[in-house]
Amino acid sequence: MKFITTILGILMASIVLAISGDILYVQSDVVNMREAPSTTSEIVLKLQKGHKLVEFQRKGEWVQVGAARTEGKTGWIHSSLIRKEFIGGSTTAPYSSEFEKFEMAFNELNSSIKKKTGVTFFTKVENLGDGIIQVTATDIWLSGPKAARQSNLDTLFKIWDAADGSGLPIAVYVVDKNGKQQMLKNRW
Repeated sequence: MKFITTILGILMASIVLAISGDILYVQSDVVNMREAPSTTSEIVLKLQKGHKLVEFQRKGEWVQVGAARTEGKTGWIHSSLIRKEFIGGSTTAPYSSEFEKFEMAFNELNSSIKKKTGVTFFTKVENLGDGIIQVTATDIWLSGPKAARQSNLDTLFKIWDAADGSGLPIAVYVVDKNGKQQMLKNRW
């Protein structure tokens, strides 16, 4: 009996119960947000690890949530797939046509710069969600004059703003190859 009591105590201490309004995060690589609390219910969205959610209510093992930056989409996710804290891994947002537009324009800009200068300024672009785009810059770009880098960042921001088109807060982070933030432009 003491063993069972100890195990129950450990389990209860490790469970973090969420309540309505709590911020939660997707913990698995890809999670289905469903129309109703059932694995047979229609999929509303596929969310990636780290996607931010707001809890509305619970029904048994299922949690009704709203997904950030999805134009108000709501649905149900099994509680084993989400937590109050985000633990490890990458945090990319789900596919969006806005990011696809940005990525196409970004690739054209990067290609144009390479044709004109013979060098590559940026190696990668990621949608981190919540209106945040992260661009990885090369050492060549990072060593350039600050005014030129600021002009490039302004251009990237304008492209993201036009592609996003929501009027909501957005940001463009420029990071080095180690992921350390070097420059930022945002509209909060």
